[in-house]
Amino acid sequence: MSSFKDRQSTRKSQADHRPHKHKAIDALKAQGFSDVAYRLRDCGPRNYCGSQYCSDCRKRLVACQTQKVFGVYRDLYGHDEAKGRKNVYFVTILNELCELEPEQVKAALSRGKRSLSALRRSFDGLLTYGRFELEAVDTHVIFGDRPCPKKAVVLRQLNGDSEQTPARVMGLFHLHGLLFLNDHDAKLVRRKLSTMHPGKHRVELRQLYTDTPVDESLRKIVSYFLKSRVQFNYVMKTDGYQNGRLIDNDSLSRLVRFGLTDGIDVGSFNVYSKR
Repeated sequence: MSSFKDRQSTRKSQADHRPHKHKAIDALKAQGFSDVAYRLRDCGPRNYCGSQYCSDCRKRLVACQTQKVFGVYRDLYGHDEAKGRKNVYFVTILNELCELEPEQVKAALSRGKRSLSALRRSFDGLLTYGRFELEAVDTHVIFGDRPCPKKAVVLRQLNGDSEQTPARVMGLFHLHGLLFLNDHDAKLVRRKLSTMHPGKHRVELRQLYTDTPVDESLRKIVSYFLKSRVQFNYVMKTDGYQNGRLIDNDSLSRLVRFGLTDGIDVGSFNVYSKR
């Protein structure tokens, strides 16, 4: 019987290296959503599709969000890089595990935004900017083969301490964002987040890298907000998807449609603080 590592090596050697847009179109067609598939296929200046699975539209989205974040940063700190570095933190919050169904995703979005509102109320002047993301996770592999015990622990926590899920492929609903602390103590903010989202490995809060210019750091982080994946990630590392098999057509088509149809537009996942 082949090992998990052997199976992953075979899958990697058979990887589909076409652009994500083409894989998304194929998945949509396979599931009977040709209208959405043609929207991606026919994307152009006269009628942009708006999907982050389309490289051109993703570049436009990243550029737009980057300018918004730059604007906030400059309004708050101007050219005072030392103050900016002291106050700007990158945050990841693993919110919950949900089915890839429109109503469940809408409910997760509502809960996620309420939790950020509660955080802002606890720290006057703190600002949150970022984006919620759905990562398709194959629970049979995570809980069965257990390629990453750490990820299995996290998903079990989010699933009510159970490894039984209503669907094989679930959505790991989470946030990648920037916190502008307004001189609040980062340790207190981290403690509050950990209280709001209890459990191991659910909250990561860290400063910008000191060896990278602030503008470049912000640009890279915003680009990371808007990444798209067509492969499963069986581990906690960001680049773990490179060893994962392709997401099945049903799950991938759902991920693509959540940003375009089902009453959830691409902007629904964005997080902006009112100032």
